[in-house]
Amino acid sequence: MTRRSWQKALATSATDTAFPSRIPRSTLPSTAIENQGDTLILLPYGAASNNHTFDLRIIGWSSITSGGLALWTPTIVCQLACTHGNVTGLANYPVTNSELFVDIMTLTNGTAVLPTQFADTPATAIVDIEGYDYWEPTFDLGAGTNANVLFMPTGEYSV
Repeated sequence: MTRRSWQKALATSATDTAFPSRIPRSTLPSTAIENQGDTLILLPYGAASNNHTFDLRIIGWSSITSGGLALWTPTIVCQLACTHGNVTGLANYPVTNSELFVDIMTLTNGTAVLPTQFADTPATAIVDIEGYDYWEPTFDLGAGTNANVLFMPTGEYSV
């Protein structure tokens, strides 16, 4: 059994004030992440104030190849409405003391499991991405400063 640990989805947190357009294309977006499991556990966070909200979409990417050309097609797996709590990371760590974890998530589109959530405790979501070659988090921050998501691949990976 392989030990899993949290990974940052984006090297630099997103600052999008609206979801970026995702349509079929010949190349993957630079923010697409290779699928490493059947499901993901997500732990969103960002720079904002307590009770600030933003939206997070998980996009699944798959391709069809013909004549040496690949057409990458996106699918919205789920969309989550996220509300920042008051729990921060730690100074000089991957999630810093100026970033707040999300403590409330609501599924607004697609499928995800939202374990029991408690006020001012980091909330997680479990998302099924089986069948997608890659996945990508996208954000609509509204008035927020930035957001990102920690993820942990889980389940068996099969090719």
